[in-house]
Amino acid sequence: GALPHTYLGLPLCISKPRIEDFVPMLTRIENRLLSCSTMLSSGDKLTLLKSVFSSMPTFFMCTLMLPKSVVKQINIYLKQCFWRKYGTQDSGPALISWKKVCTPKKLGGLGVLDITTHNQSLLMKHLHKFMNKEDTPWVNVIWESYYQDSVPGDRMVGSFWWKALLKLLPTFKTHAKCKAFKGDTTLFWSDNWTGQTMQNRFPELHSFAIDKNTTLENMQSQDDISLLFHRPLSEQAFSQFNMVQDMLSSKTVSEDKDQWH
Repeated sequence: GALPHTYLGLPLCISKPRIEDFVPMLTRIENRLLSCSTMLSSGDKLTLLKSVFSSMPTFFMCTLMLPKSVVKQINIYLKQCFWRKYGTQDSGPALISWKKVCTPKKLGGLGVLDITTHNQSLLMKHLHKFMNKEDTPWVNVIWESYYQDSVPGDRMVGSFWWKALLKLLPTFKTHAKCKAFKGDTTLFWSDNWTGQTMQNRFPELHSFAIDKNTTLENMQSQDDISLLFHRPLSEQAFSQFNMVQDMLSSKTVSEDKDQWH
């Protein structure tokens, strides 16, 4: 089967997981939830849902993106447990939407973890290690194999595991901010390294950029950054060009690694 393993810090799978590989986990969740929920109150069942869910699928979710069919089946078990009538095996009516059940308590929900969101959050921890170039063998292998002269973009390369992580990169960058030093992991236009993205800060100049996926390191290494733009520039774009040029000239060039938070 395709079970997650760890080798020198590298999350590996023997092969791409199949639905059958998740059956033992689904069986354990079903047995635990449905066998002991008949005589529990709603509050007790809510506690059971949180404890069982937060522990049993986590081993898989730390390494693999759960298939939609597996997520759907887990949610079915959770709903059957939570809405079951007291003292019977019959399912009761849903009193509120499941989306509300999975909303945090501080926002008026019941605080049950949303499976898909939790799965993505656990997987994005790998992206955090990767973007910070942590000294871990798998991080070094991927940078040296695929991104010696570039950064992750739209092109999907690598194993099925890494391709699944790359799909989460836009979400990661939506919530992440970069403290740029060397700038080799920082996209100049689209990454948040100045408090807001440069494409939002200088939209007119961005429209003239030849390579919209260039890195900050590449911009800082240019003797004449005007060569990186289509010309002639508009009046607004030229004004923004001067601002960008002043910003780059005042920024200290460093060989330290970028820090993603």
